[in-house]
Amino acid sequence: FASAVPLAAAAGVRMAAMSSAASVSSAIRGLPGTSLQRQPTQHVLLVPPARQTWPTRPTSKGASFVASCAVAASLRRLRRSRRRVLSLDLPGLLAPTEEAKPTEGSGRLFHAHGPVGLQRLRLSTDLLEFLFEDIASDVEILLASGFQSCVDHPQLPGHHYLEGYFHTLPGDLGPVASPNVRSGVPSATPPAPRRLRAFAEALRRKNRRLLEDLAKQCPGSPLGAVLASPHRAFGDLAVQIHWGHAVEAEDVAWHVDANNSALHMAVSLRGRRTLQMKLCDPFSLETQVLQEPQQPGDVYIGNPAAYEHGLTYAAATWENRMVALQLRLLLTEAEMRDAHFLDGMAMLARRVSTAPFELPSLEDVRNCLSTC
Repeated sequence: FASAVPLAAAAGVRMAAMSSAASVSSAIRGLPGTSLQRQPTQHVLLVPPARQTWPTRPTSKGASFVASCAVAASLRRLRRSRRRVLSLDLPGLLAPTEEAKPTEGSGRLFHAHGPVGLQRLRLSTDLLEFLFEDIASDVEILLASGFQSCVDHPQLPGHHYLEGYFHTLPGDLGPVASPNVRSGVPSATPPAPRRLRAFAEALRRKNRRLLEDLAKQCPGSPLGAVLASPHRAFGDLAVQIHWGHAVEAEDVAWHVDANNSALHMAVSLRGRRTLQMKLCDPFSLETQVLQEPQQPGDVYIGNPAAYEHGLTYAAATWENRMVALQLRLLLTEAEMRDAHFLDGMAMLARRVSTAPFELPSLEDVRNCLSTC
């Protein structure tokens, strides 16, 4: 009989705790716009209602403690539920998760030094091979044709990096005056190899109306004037080649691009690399590193003049080297140094996040060879 009393008391505590937890769950379900079940996006609450009280009916100190634990557990379940809703229902705005990976042609909006628009596209295999064949396969020939040996990772002497700088204007114009994208020093920029020029021209033709629309997003600004020009979008080309030792996350060369990357396209032709970007999603003030693996044929479009980024590279021999094209705006020295050039970039980024670009086909590029 003596042992039955504490058992009965404990049972009373458990019964009171269960009653309190049930009332808490009922109270949570009864709050406007909240539920322990997954809700449509328009009903998601990002924070709990202010000054909300959570009812409990403790019958003793022990029951009060157990009930408060039940309240805390219910709140944790509610927060987890909200996080799942955000990941599942807003895949276009948040970093990709297991449930929400970006698809080809999808646009996403992030924030860093300003709005950041990103698109992901895919180059056809036949066009990929066609473009790669236009880049010399011998280091000595590349250096003789104007490629430069660059060092972004001095702590990794076994990693090798060549970069060539060109313009993609149609016709046989020869070199044009333009600042070097790496140093900013004015230089005579030579024309790109013919197939690469034809690709850039086909890209401009394919997206003529979209480029005109982007120019209208920046009325009266130098950026809008450049976008409205017939051939200056994607008119600056850098061809990058990496091989040798791997570049891991701790060795990323973080940087923000210059004005000519207010609109930028990167095309992976060979090898594997991973783009690393310091971004915030629209519902967070916390900067995170978003990773975008790049394989042959992968293309991304954005405005890296607005965010810190860098790349990691897998170890590679010369035979399986990484080759990528970086297409930017073709600017004058004055435009490159203009402190107000990026004034219209916020609207451009938002438009890029919603208006899909189109990539040309191999036939489109062949059709442009006669003018390039």
